[in-house]
Amino acid sequence: MTSAYEPGLSFRRYREIGQDLPILTVNASLLKEPTPLHSKYAMDGKDGTSDALSLGDAVHKAILEPDAFETQFDDFYLLWTDTKGLDTKKAIEARMLHPDKILLNQEMVDQVRWMRDAVHRHKLAVWLLAQCKERELSGVVADKDLGIVRKIRVDACDGIGTPGASWSDYLLDLKSTRNVVDFGREIRKFEYDIQAAYYLDADAMITGKPRQGFLFIAVSNNPPYCARVYSLLPEAIEKARIIYKRRLAALADAYIHRQWEAFENESEPIPVG
Repeated sequence: MTSAYEPGLSFRRYREIGQDLPILTVNASLLKEPTPLHSKYAMDGKDGTSDALSLGDAVHKAILEPDAFETQFDDFYLLWTDTKGLDTKKAIEARMLHPDKILLNQEMVDQVRWMRDAVHRHKLAVWLLAQCKERELSGVVADKDLGIVRKIRVDACDGIGTPGASWSDYLLDLKSTRNVVDFGREIRKFEYDIQAAYYLDADAMITGKPRQGFLFIAVSNNPPYCARVYSLLPEAIEKARIIYKRRLAALADAYIHRQWEAFENESEPIPVG
């Protein structure tokens, strides 16, 4: 397999990467699961049609590819005007008829635009995005040590391993949040630090040029819509790297031996107090 980034790939197509491969393909979400058994259920159970995923795709498109969102909206999305919702029989049939499009209702489109405008009001976020010429990169690389394929979806960076580039030491990730003031707590709660460490390592394997930092643009998904920029400290990245590597090794071993363990081999009780 050739290590590479592919720009312009839809999120739906990105999710399909690895489905036809005879070896395990790992994305960051699997490494947020505590055990191989949890990862197995995560791999088997996601269909990629939830409203949250649909909204997230549209938010990324509106902020990272604003011209495409406004001028090519019908190429990517189907505006659903049925007031009975997106989970009805008619909505399911519409998804089947338009598998390459994502269903959104007008309320979701309005929410996306409010979130986009919030990011565009934040001076640092605007400056960072202006430095990032590369957007929505789907990356794939073979991990020969573990016998797996790593894949990542990088929201933004200023170049693909460009020596001397002004912001090439960072990857930038866009996240929606209910509490932009306390997003640091959400980083830990949802293990975005695990994702960051995994992305940095996979990116280095693809480009051959290690980056040093990871930035988040967090935007609230509820009123008042606003945004902030967060940076992971080096020690947080290193701590997360230790955790994800342990989980990744366990997952790769479970896949090879088809033994999806959880907590069966714990030798001590869990202290609670």
